[in-house]
Amino acid sequence: LEIKGRQYADTEAKHEAAQRWVAAVNHWGRLGEWAFHVCRDPQALERELAALIAARRARIGETAALVREQAET
Repeated sequence: LEIKGRQYADTEAKHEAAQRWVAAVNHWGRLGEWAFHVCRDPQALERELAALIAARRARIGETAALVREQAET
């Protein structure tokens, strides 16, 4: 999570590097699931985190349903 108020010349490159790192560590699979998020409005942080959590729960639910379906067949 990065709280970002100002954009600098290297901001985009740093964010792209962070996203590549997250993709690599998630592909490796031994450190859980990681995400990278930039919040540009601290007043919206609670809403943004709630949306990220809801999306993760939905992915977990979809995966659980797929595993149940495969176990039944």
